[in-house]
Parts: sequence; C-alpha cells; structure tokens
Amino acid sequence: MKPVVTVPLCDGRAGVPDVRGGLGRSDRHHHCNRGGDRDFLWRSSVYTQEPLIDSAATKASSLSALTQALRSARPDAGVDERGYANRFEANLVGDLTEENIARTRLELEGGAGGELVGERPKMHAAYSSAMLAVNSFACWRNDESDLDRLQLAGLTGFTDLRFECKLAIGLRGTPPHLDVLAEAERNVVAVESKCTEYLADHSASFKDVYKAKVLELAHDSWALEYERLIENPRRFRFLNAAQLVKHYLGIKNQLGDRQSVLLYLYWEPSNPDNAPVFAAHREEVARFAAELADPKVQFQSFSYPELWSEWETQQNSSWLALHVKELRQRYGVEI
Repeated sequence: MKPVVTVPLCDGRAGVPDVRGGLGRSDRHHHCNRGGDRDFLWRSSVYTQEPLIDSAATKASSLSALTQALRSARPDAGVDERGYANRFEANLVGDLTEENIARTRLELEGGAGGELVGERPKMHAAYSSAMLAVNSFACWRNDESDLDRLQLAGLTGFTDLRFECKLAIGLRGTPPHLDVLAEAERNVVAVESKCTEYLADHSASFKDVYKAKVLELAHDSWALEYERLIENPRRFRFLNAAQLVKHYLGIKNQLGDRQSVLLYLYWEPSNPDNAPVFAAHREEVARFAAELADPKVQFQSFSYPELWSEWETQQNSSWLALHVKELRQRYGVEI
C-alpha cells in the first residue's frame, strides 16, 4: 500500500493528503510568494479534487436527469437520445407572448454562438445554459411593469432585458457574449449563465493581445487575477475564470461609466450534496470572488435555485409563483 502523503500549503497549514502516495505528475505544484503582493498559486486540483471527484460521472447523470425532465414536461417535444427537442418552442418554460418569443429568437440569432443554427440547435438541448437563462428571465418582459419589479443581484427597477448581448473588448475576433443583460437607469447586471458546463475541467487561455487591454481597462484586483491565471492556467478546475475575466473587460470597455454587476448564475440539482463537485465548484467561485475589488463592477454569484427561492418571496407578481414552480419541475432534478 502506498503511504499517505500530506502536502503542506504555503500558509503553514498541514494541507491535505495525497492518497496516491505522491504528487503523480511533474506539473503539480504551488508557488509561494510570502511577503509579496501576490497570493500563492496552486494547482487547480488543490491536491484533492482531481483524484477524489469524478465530475464526468456527475455530468452524465445531470444530463440524463435534465433530459428526462424535459421528456416528462413536454411529451410532444420529440426529445432525441442526446436530449434535444425537435423545436425551439418545445424547450421553453413559461407562457411567453408571441412578440416576446420572436424578440428572443432574434436576439439569439444575432449572437455568434450559433445557438439556433443546425437541424437541432444548441438551444433545443434540455441542458442548454442559454435556454436556462431564457426560461428564467424571458417571462419578466412579457409586460414592462413586470420587468420593473424584477429583483436581481440586489437591484430592481429594470427598464430593458436582452439575451446574447455582445460586449466588445476592443480586440479583433468574437467579442464576449453575456447570456442576459438587464439595464436600469443607473445600473446594469450582466449575467453569465451555466448549466452543466462547469462539470468538466477548465484551463485558462488568453491570447497575447489581452495583456494590453488588461493594463488599459482592468482594476488592479482583476489585473492580478489575470496574472495568476497566466502563471497557472489550471488555478481553477471547474470555474471558467478566463471567460469571466473576458466578460469583465467587455463590461469595462462598453459600460465603464455605469455601475455594473457581473453575475455568475449557475444550475445545481435539488440534491447537490450527493456529488462533491458542486461543493468544489462553489469553493472555487468563492475564492475567485474574494480577490476582486473593482468599485465600478461588482462580482456576484449564486445558483438558479437560490434565485428562484428569492423570487418566491415576492408578492407583487401574480404569475411568478407558477413560473418558479414550472422552473423547478424542469430543472430541479435529483442525480
């Protein structure tokens, strides 16, 4: 039997055991810089996640459960073996007006993600993160008075809400796309929506041209996070931190004169304690958020179930309780 090795962390804590009897790969390391202005950098697995968490199995179970929930909710949707409905409308939750549906399709078609391209587009999937955002938020713009009552990221009084919004950084190529952009008179909430995408390994990647934009646009705390990710692309295993940095740069470039919130909104099953990947993901999100301090762009995060629970407390929208119930029936699955 291989001995259990405890890996010390650079803050003096004992660390965690490496059950395989060693670090295994030569690239498992952490970098300490005591006394400097940079935190220690550590491998994304934090020595425990990679050997102990089988995110692939959890993702497979999640996709299967979400697919079955769509089949149960919409027997007429012709859901195939991949979990794709036969038409866009069959994957919608909520009673949307025809005008709202047409506007939503137009916004999605205007994005560069190909959400409605192909015989069975990505938006037809039971586990589409973009459709999860549409299903949660589109009902709020059936009526302007409803949108004004939307509570999101501690804000209300919204006047406009759009899907698949481009926020250019000022670089060539495809600009960042935010799943939702909710605008009030003085504030903006930009939403990055995740369904099951984070149930996989991620590695940060930036083209060299991002460095100048970070120097030009980023608050010191975000610039430091960018440097950490360059130094250690696998600093986070489940959180796609590079994508969030790019979204932040888009906000700074396009909305820099307005108070903004970058909201990371993610799906979880009704029994997240059943799989350790969900707690690991939450820990990474909290660690990422703890380092950021731009007074003009606040980073917030919470799960869709938490958002829906907050909506359930609202008493000023008669349709909202039923909407939340339908969302939970579609997405509140057990794995």
